[in-house]
Amino acid sequence: MHQEGVSIKIVIVDNGSDDDSYNRFKDIAKLSDKITVIRNDYNSGYAVGNNIGLKFLSEVDYKCIINPDVIVSDAHLIHKLIELYETLKDVAFIAPSIKHGNKVHICEAGWNLPDLLDETKTFLLLTRRRHFKNDREIIKVDCVSGSFFLGRSDIFDRLNYLDEGTFLYNEETILGYKVKKYGF
Repeated sequence: MHQEGVSIKIVIVDNGSDDDSYNRFKDIAKLSDKITVIRNDYNSGYAVGNNIGLKFLSEVDYKCIINPDVIVSDAHLIHKLIELYETLKDVAFIAPSIKHGNKVHICEAGWNLPDLLDETKTFLLLTRRRHFKNDREIIKVDCVSGSFFLGRSDIFDRLNYLDEGTFLYNEETILGYKVKKYGF
């Protein structure tokens, strides 16, 4: 991923793949000294895999989680996110809008904390998570999508990263509860 205006380090965590992914990642890492590949011996889930990479980057000011299927087409996006982040008061994390095809889905980048009834319906697959619906450019939300978000390193440290008691679901909502608890 090429980004201008910022110095980046990329950490790829191979979360226990059982194919040749680790070797392919190592080959990719040979192309740049900015890329590090870490192998986890088993698939420990989204939270643990991301925490391994986040904790490895102990010396950076900002940390960003970007899923491998995300395409970043703006070479200045990380720089823009950091600039915007710095203008916001008491923010924990920031996420860009999500684009599917030619349509931008701002509301999919974040949502407000659900109540017990909403969580029960979502868990039972009776409804989809209710995303924050607004067409403004900047939206204050309680939770950001785990596919792409950015925050200061000290915020990740203070919140004790992602909840490792999860495997693939609700990490963002749990993080949202932590953010509220700490007053962000």
